[in-house]
Amino acid sequence: MPIYRPVIALAALFAAFYVSISYEFGDPDWQLEFTARPASAQSENDGNPAYDLTHLVVLDRAIRQIHENYVDPSRINWRRMVGAAMEAVQQQVPELLVQVERDDNELPTRLLVRVNEAEQAFELRDVDSLWQTAFKFRDIFRFIQPNLLNYSKFDDIEYAAINGMLSTLDPHSNLMRPDEYREMKLTTRGKFGGLGIVISVKDGHLVVVNPIPDTPAADAGIKPGDRVVQINLDSTVNMALQDAVDLLRGTPKSKVDIHIVREGWKAPRKFTLTRANIKVQSVDHKLLADRVGLIRIRNFQNTTDDEVEVALNDLRGVGRPLNGLILDLRDNPGGLLDQAIKIADRFVESGPIVTTVGYGDKLREPKMAIGVGTEEDYPLVVLTNRQSASASEIVAGALKNHKRAVVIGQQTFGKGSVQVIYDNKDDSALKLTIAQYLTPGDISIQSVGIVPDIATLPVVLTDEDTDFFRSESLKTGEKELEGHLDHESSQISKAVRSELTLRYLLDPKLAREIEDHPNDLIVDFEIAFARDLIASTDAGRRDAFLSDVRGVLLAKTEAEMAGIVAALSARGIVWTATPLTRRASSGPAPEAQITVVTEPAAGEIVAGETATVTTTVRNLGPGALRNLHALTRSDNELFDGHELLFGTLEPGAEKTWVLKLKAPRHALSRRDAVRIEFFEEGGHAPAEVKTRLSVTQLERPRFALSYALDDSVTGNGDGLIQMGEEVEVVLDVQNVGKGKSFGAQVALNAVEEDELRPVFIKRGRADLLELLPGQIGHARLSFRAKELLVKPDLPISIGVFDGELREGTSEKLTLLAVPRGEPVALERTRLTAKTGSELRLRGTPSSAAPVAHRAQVSRQPIRSDGRFGAWYRVPLERKLFAWVHQDDVAATPDGGEPSEPSGRIERAPLVGPPVITLSDHGKAETKSDSLTLSGEALAVNLVRDLLIYVNNKKVYFKSNARADGDRALMRFSARLPLDAGVNRITVIAREDEQLSSRQTLFVTREN
Repeated sequence: MPIYRPVIALAALFAAFYVSISYEFGDPDWQLEFTARPASAQSENDGNPAYDLTHLVVLDRAIRQIHENYVDPSRINWRRMVGAAMEAVQQQVPELLVQVERDDNELPTRLLVRVNEAEQAFELRDVDSLWQTAFKFRDIFRFIQPNLLNYSKFDDIEYAAINGMLSTLDPHSNLMRPDEYREMKLTTRGKFGGLGIVISVKDGHLVVVNPIPDTPAADAGIKPGDRVVQINLDSTVNMALQDAVDLLRGTPKSKVDIHIVREGWKAPRKFTLTRANIKVQSVDHKLLADRVGLIRIRNFQNTTDDEVEVALNDLRGVGRPLNGLILDLRDNPGGLLDQAIKIADRFVESGPIVTTVGYGDKLREPKMAIGVGTEEDYPLVVLTNRQSASASEIVAGALKNHKRAVVIGQQTFGKGSVQVIYDNKDDSALKLTIAQYLTPGDISIQSVGIVPDIATLPVVLTDEDTDFFRSESLKTGEKELEGHLDHESSQISKAVRSELTLRYLLDPKLAREIEDHPNDLIVDFEIAFARDLIASTDAGRRDAFLSDVRGVLLAKTEAEMAGIVAALSARGIVWTATPLTRRASSGPAPEAQITVVTEPAAGEIVAGETATVTTTVRNLGPGALRNLHALTRSDNELFDGHELLFGTLEPGAEKTWVLKLKAPRHALSRRDAVRIEFFEEGGHAPAEVKTRLSVTQLERPRFALSYALDDSVTGNGDGLIQMGEEVEVVLDVQNVGKGKSFGAQVALNAVEEDELRPVFIKRGRADLLELLPGQIGHARLSFRAKELLVKPDLPISIGVFDGELREGTSEKLTLLAVPRGEPVALERTRLTAKTGSELRLRGTPSSAAPVAHRAQVSRQPIRSDGRFGAWYRVPLERKLFAWVHQDDVAATPDGGEPSEPSGRIERAPLVGPPVITLSDHGKAETKSDSLTLSGEALAVNLVRDLLIYVNNKKVYFKSNARADGDRALMRFSARLPLDAGVNRITVIAREDEQLSSRQTLFVTREN
């Protein structure tokens, strides 16, 4: 199935794909590749106990490649890289804590490495070469590996160390794990084995967004909006999108069964489809009015240039020339360098398209245009925005600098570096920056981007949102990435300004249509604007084009501003249509009096409620305030970036703007400064004003789950789970916390083991009503045990989550399936405990199944009505059963009547994560550079360890591995360092790898 939607979404998340060159291990051929840098991913090798970390299989090679090929040798500092590597490793491994000592130049001098209870120091002053770096890593890993108990993901440690090293170089050098590299290579091919459907997950259902024409899915009649409820033998209920993608993909000519639900159908229908080579289109095209062509390039892959040629031929038709072309590169994150060069070459007759400058600015390789096959000089417009990056910037920069095209839109991302990809033997790959590229004229756009000739800025004026100037202040692009590269020639790019800026009123209906149909080629403002400009000229060169359309541009600018002024006037805001320059104007000066009033008083907002900040400006001076507006600035994103529009205030005039700020129910307690920064077009901006707003968090619910299994409705009612039988999971959810739950959702999921899902989820979700503290909610979910299981274990997970408060818990249950035809032997027995007065009953006759009920048998035994092997079956209410093992009970024949009462049996809550209780740590604001945080974590069975992070950096770890006494309780007291400003402190208590809880608080350190 197609993957370009997930890839594009990933690209948007990380802002840019990367132009890169790939060298495959053992392959002498150079290839061009690209990839997105992931936030995190699991290693393909999910734990390899035979992996020897001290061999440095991948790390040694990475060190050598950095030494020999990195673009800027001055950035290589081996001590800094070792320190960063170990800080990255401690983020990967909970049991590891690293303290880094630094000198006055912030270079690491010594590492104190603690693994569980073991501790060792490592001197770093002797690390000054690649060989010393490798030796130091080997020493550190020799200490770490034997002290990591019950840990097997040592390859993950090596990958984390490499990525920590690379983080000191630039944002785009990184190590791709095997699954990431495999996905990248699949993406760049432009084709794969699949069905040809774009899918997404909506409300837990797998929904077809779009079937690609001329693919198996489209040919079979699959339609947008169809729900895929089953793939082969697996239910898609609650299935992760990537899991569904993996199931739908496969070798061409192989078959796959999908079951579809469509509106109007009474039951799902099965489609057996044969996978084919699916070509992922990176190019869309459309012929607009006045014979103006539109080509949108979504990304640059192996087939992009060929697709552009097909699009151009189709747009022209037989013997019918185009009057102009719009090349839409908006939201294009980049891709293959050779494809970008080929496409630019179609429109440039001669000269350099791009020049790569390598190791220390010493190696230069220009890529020149070839005159053969150049398109005719019709008017050409390139559309860009802030998400146009890398390869798309190469195309836009070449066409602009060669004066072949006019660029319209927003300044691009500014990613001007080139990466090489080196394959490793373990199927991972090192992506290393080995060059920067220069646009024609030897101009770098690194950390700057391509400045459009005509800048277009959408203005949003709705009841819900206002964006007149806000988007201009957004911190986006390469320059905002930590450790970004620079180049001396980028100063030329920084001095470039747009010829004209055009603001236009955004059509909210059209914006929603584009958002709802991202794959459709919909004519928006920029496309229509570019078409109108092309229709006004026949010039194929940039300068002549801009000269010809000057009158149209000015008229359009005035018309759009008039529309904006009218929209503001309807809201009672007087705006000057022709802005003044941002300098002090002549004449009498205004004098602004500003008052800010918050409601509730003192700016205290309870989470889930709305506060108002009313800002009033009164002009007390003899001159006018012109187009006055303001933006809020705050470390809290809830309060940051809100726009206030006051307009033009004549002497004596007054204007008020009311901001409504709603704190979501999940907001945590914190107090923040809020600055209101003013701007005025006559150069008389008032001084900023400050206020403070605080959020008080709601008390949190906490959920306890208990379960029973019911096969009386959909099965044979014997309390066993037969292979092929459908069973209901009866859940009780109790709110055992202090706060109210505003409506939680319970979910049942299949757990994959050995690449198999032994259960088929039938009913996987249910909504609960509000739960007050102490209240219990009920839900019934269901699954079917598959036929002919390889082993009898049925792993499932059940969970509950309050989306409003972002609180929840989940549990893994391993149940037992038995072959059909194995009956329960009916016999009536009275059961008491061999030891103690309590019996623990399980949901299925398996010691791996969690305890589902507890029975008090000190005064009255409980009754069993049958046996299955070594297990007694105990009847419960509503035709439910539980099971107890013969080794735990003393059994006597039961001669009483079936109606006689049995011992008291109650639902047993599942284990649940540890409960963290924090002591009073003082105020939410402090002038100190540290904070003492104390508390305890309490679990049913065990608190394995406790971790504390400050601003996502681990600063504290405590293990219970060797604790004496009650290991279900862990008390802690930690002195935590605080950064200036707002500090996010997160406490995590773990019972095991899957079961953990966390608490987060904010503390502001005042400057």
